[in-house]
Amino acid sequence: MFISGVLVWLGCLLVYMTSKNQKLMDKPLRVKFSYPISFIALLNSWVGFSQEYSNTIAAIVVLSLVMVMWSTIVLFLGHIKTTFIPFFAGGSVVTALMIQLGGVS
Repeated sequence: MFISGVLVWLGCLLVYMTSKNQKLMDKPLRVKFSYPISFIALLNSWVGFSQEYSNTIAAIVVLSLVMVMWSTIVLFLGHIKTTFIPFFAGGSVVTALMIQLGGVS
């Protein structure tokens, strides 16, 4: 479940980094690179969650996490200036804590 949560975080962050308004890197990532990797990460996350839940519930969990993480990314980066590595690490830790403390299961 931990790996599935981090994969959702990675997928959401990759989609955000294709935006022209992102502030984590000097140039935005290419859409042709970022979207397929994000899709594969989210699909693998769904597969991981479907080991614990039914397929429908796993899809709902992934979609709910995507909505929460995109909102968190936009709100957090609107107020705090940071770079990619600390932001990715911090988000991974928060995701891991949320899953380990029972926020997802």
